Amino acid sequence: MEKYVSEPVLRLAAEYDAPCLIDLIGKYGILRRITDEFPETKIIVAHFVKYLCRDERFIDEFIRIAEGHENIFLDTSGVIIPRKIREAVDRLGSDHIIFGTDDPTPDGAEFVLAEIDKIRSLNLNPKDEAAILGGTAAKLLRI
Repeated sequence: MEKYVSEPVLRLAAEYDAPCLIDLIGKYGILRRITDEFPETKIIVAHFVKYLCRDERFIDEFIRIAEGHENIFLDTSGVIIPRKIREAVDRLGSDHIIFGTDDPTPDGAEFVLAEIDKIRSLNLNPKDEAAILGGTAAKLLRI
C-alpha cells in the first residue's frame, strides 16, 4: 500500500492526542485510508472536502465517511453550500464541526466575518452555534 509522508506525523499526533488539519482537496479515498489506519488520530478535514466545492456528492461522501469515524472533524472554511453545514450538524453533531479560516491577510478579516455570518445564518440552536464557532476547537485543543 502506498505510504504518505504525513504518516509519522499522524502517528505522533495520536500519541500526543493532537488534532491534524489536512486539506484533502476532494480525495476521499485518502481520508478513508487515514481513518482506517490511524483511528486514534483526530483529523480535521479542511473545507469539509475541498475549498469552494460545488459538488454536493463530494460533500455528501465526506459527511458519510465522518459519520462512521469519531475521530473526523469537518472545517467550515470555504464551504459555499451552507445547508451542507447544517446537514453535517444534524448528522454528525456540532461537536464534529469546526469554524476555521486560513487567511492571515487584512482582507482575511472580511472573509472571517463573512464565514461567521454564514454560520449564524443557519439559525442553529445556540449550543450548536457556540460549538462550531469555538467550542469544538477548544475541546480538541484542550483549552
